[in-house]
Amino acid sequence: MAEESSRRGIARGLTNYGDPAFAAYLRRSFAKSMGYGDEALAKPIVGICHTPSGFNNCHRHFP
Repeated sequence: MAEESSRRGIARGLTNYGDPAFAAYLRRSFAKSMGYGDEALAKPIVGICHTPSGFNNCHRHFP
């Protein structure tokens, strides 16, 4: 638990696949597929999203 609370930004709240580096890789690759670069991913994450927006490249076929 203490290790999880010390993580920040994109490394926080990773899914447990048994390898934190693999989970972080998956998260970075999805973010990069949406056009985010290394500089943007290094910044703190603050998000406000409107659900039917189109910012997420997943589930685009849903209305």
